[in-house]
Amino acid sequence: MQSDPAGFLELVSRIHADPRPWGPAGIRTAVSRCYYSALLTAWSLLERSGVKIRAGDGMHVAVVRALLSRSSGACQRLGDDLANMNEMRIAADLDPGSPVGEDDLAHAYSLARVFNRDVARCLNP
Repeated sequence: MQSDPAGFLELVSRIHADPRPWGPAGIRTAVSRCYYSALLTAWSLLERSGVKIRAGDGMHVAVVRALLSRSSGACQRLGDDLANMNEMRIAADLDPGSPVGEDDLAHAYSLARVFNRDVARCLNP
């Protein structure tokens, strides 16, 4: 079964609307899902445009580099946003001592929604 970037953001929207029942683990999960929604959306669009990036650890950097290498300032900004979301994901997933709260979730959710909206225009002008 393939991952569904839109489905990730549907889950995030529920957690964002009322994070209390989900608790800290739910907030951390939602921040992570924001990043993966953006990453998988960009990866799919890059693949469709002929840019081949293998799945795996290196794909995180490769997708960001592919966006940053575009001549469009909008694409480069999206590359920076994706790198920022990855840093947030790392804090949420891998650093249990890092404070990740509702404000972080709101920021990640906003970034992911804008990213997913704009990346198609960037990669398919």
